[in-house]
Amino acid sequence: MTGCKIIYYTPHSFSFNIFNSKLKNAFYAFVEKIMALFTTKVICVSVGEFHLALQMKVSDEKKMVVIPNGVELKKEGMTREKKNLPEIKGIAYSKKVIGFVGRLSIQKNPEMIIRAIEKIKMDDVLLLIMGTGPLEKSLIELVNLLGVSDRIFFLGEIPNVREILGSCNIFVSTSLWESMPYAILEAMDEEIPVIATEISGVTDIVKNNITGILVPPNDYEKLASVIEELLLDSDKQEKLTQNAKKIINQEYNIENMIEKLKHLYLSAP
Repeated sequence: MTGCKIIYYTPHSFSFNIFNSKLKNAFYAFVEKIMALFTTKVICVSVGEFHLALQMKVSDEKKMVVIPNGVELKKEGMTREKKNLPEIKGIAYSKKVIGFVGRLSIQKNPEMIIRAIEKIKMDDVLLLIMGTGPLEKSLIELVNLLGVSDRIFFLGEIPNVREILGSCNIFVSTSLWESMPYAILEAMDEEIPVIATEISGVTDIVKNNITGILVPPNDYEKLASVIEELLLDSDKQEKLTQNAKKIINQEYNIENMIEKLKHLYLSAP
């Protein structure tokens, strides 16, 4: 930072969160406050992240700005289709597929969706887990322990997750904390119904029963029942995906994000 007159900082999810101890959060907040002293603007990617920064007194409100994440929109005319499924461990087209994308870590809380799948009574529901991380080994052991290894598939890192998202009937996010997850934005753009945990950052984009469905964090039984209900309600799926696609097109596309960043940079003192 030496010699830089203008410095912009985007946290993309602060290290402090409600699941840390008070001491750990105080330390992380102190570090963020020190860093903020040397920045021109702190760029928050969601309103939730903005309010969290204010709550933790990271910086003065005037020094912070909200510029939401944006995704490259799906090309006009492209339709959803089940693709690549036959190549994925012999999964049949007839199966109802739940998608999960994320690092296999405490933050992303993948155990919640695994336990939810075990509770689902419908025998044609499968879960595709896209991502790797420190919990992978223990999660595979959990899947075997629960006896659902024939319904849950670990795909590892996927270079282009959208190719697999097009095969999903529902996308599920089970995070314990977030700023604004790209995975949800991409699922919405791909017109996949979204079920997500009701946490700060996610609630900016997932409006309950409007653009998606919200469930309490760690409540895997509630998640299981919501998945079953949504799979059986095609009208609700259509309503959710249409509303979500509209908000992505209007507010969370990459062109909007670039324009807002450009305006911020050009208006620098």
